[in-house]
Formats: sequence, structure tokens, C-alpha cells
Amino acid sequence: MAIKVGSRIKNLREHNNWTQRELSEKMNISQSVINRIELNTRPVRDEELLEFANVFNTTTDYLLGRTTSLKPTEKNSLTEIQKLVSENGIENISFFDIEKWKNLSAAEIELVKQHFEMVAKIAEQRKEEKK
Repeated sequence: MAIKVGSRIKNLREHNNWTQRELSEKMNISQSVINRIELNTRPVRDEELLEFANVFNTTTDYLLGRTTSLKPTEKNSLTEIQKLVSENGIENISFFDIEKWKNLSAAEIELVKQHFEMVAKIAEQRKEEKK
């Protein structure tokens, strides 16, 4: 039986002794959406998946059922990212080196865009939390 994202989210919420309302406030989405996600009747959007992982201090791989480890491992660290960048020959790619970016597919470019949008959102949230 495949692991359902909603089931993992519900288990983590209950483990933290949070109500659906408390989680909805942390996620800035409605309680009814949390309920539907936990019932696996509403899919989790990509940006929500990352935010759930941040709220629960876990990995998206755990939420997706790809691992049973709640905490990030060395494989998920910056060291591993640096290794992947080097292995794929993109360590010298910059935003202004348009020729190297031309080799990326439209889907890959969209993923990069979504990544930077999420990083900016998280940075803004942290900035607001510090106020």
C-alpha cells in the first residue's frame, strides 16, 4: 500500500499535539483544506509540500513516503547538492551565462523558478517572524 501524503501530515500534526486549526494557522491555509489534505481527497501543491516539511521540520521525501526517516540525512545536505552540481557540470553556471541556461528544458527552468520563488517566500516569512 502506498503512503499517502495526507496520512503523513495527519500523523505529524497529531504527534505535535496540534489541532487542524493550529496547523492551518501555521500554514496560512484554511482548516477545511487541511482536513481534505489529511483525508487524501485534496492533493498537496508543490509549494505547500515544502511548507509542510518546514513546519514539521522534516523532508519532502518523508512526506511523500520515499523514506521513513523524519529528519534530513547527509544525502539531503548542502554537501550533496554541491556534489550533484559538480557531477552535472553546472558548477560554473551563472544567471548571466545564458548559453548554459539554453540547455535546460522549459520544465527544468520552471522548477528553478519555483525553487527561487519558494526561497524568497521563506526568507520573507523569516523576516516577518523576527519583527
